[in-house]
Amino acid sequence: MHDKLFEAALGITAPWSVKGVQFDRAAKVLTVAIDFAVGSRFAVEGVPGEHPVHDTVTKTYRHLNFFQHECLLQVRTPRVKLPDGSVQLVKPPFAGRLVGLHAAVRGLGADAHTRDTVCSGGAHRGHLAAPGE
Repeated sequence: MHDKLFEAALGITAPWSVKGVQFDRAAKVLTVAIDFAVGSRFAVEGVPGEHPVHDTVTKTYRHLNFFQHECLLQVRTPRVKLPDGSVQLVKPPFAGRLVGLHAAVRGLGADAHTRDTVCSGGAHRGHLAAPGE
C-alpha cells in the first residue's frame, strides 16, 4: 500500500514502480527504491524506437524533502543497447523535474518553505539531481 501511495505522490508511472520505502528515523532520511518492469524497452533522445535493456546502474537522486525528512530516490536505471551497438544510460522521466505532491505545493507558492535540492553543480530548487549532474 505504501508503494502505491509513493508512486502517486512522486508521479511515477509504468514501466517504473516503487519497490520499497525505508525510513531512518535517527538520520531523518526517507529512501524510496524505484525499479522498472522486466522486459521493458526504453526510448533514447535522438535515436528512433525503443531499445532493449543491456544492464543497469543504481543511481541515487535527491528529491525535495518529505516534511522535515531528506528524501532520496534509489533508482535501478537501465542502460540500453542501441542499433549501432553502443550502450547508453536512460534518463528516468522523473529526473530533473518536479513531480507529484511537491509540484502541487510549489504551484501554491509554498516553494519558499522548501529546502533546496543540491547536486554537484550547486543548488537547484525543485529538481531531482543525481550526483555528478
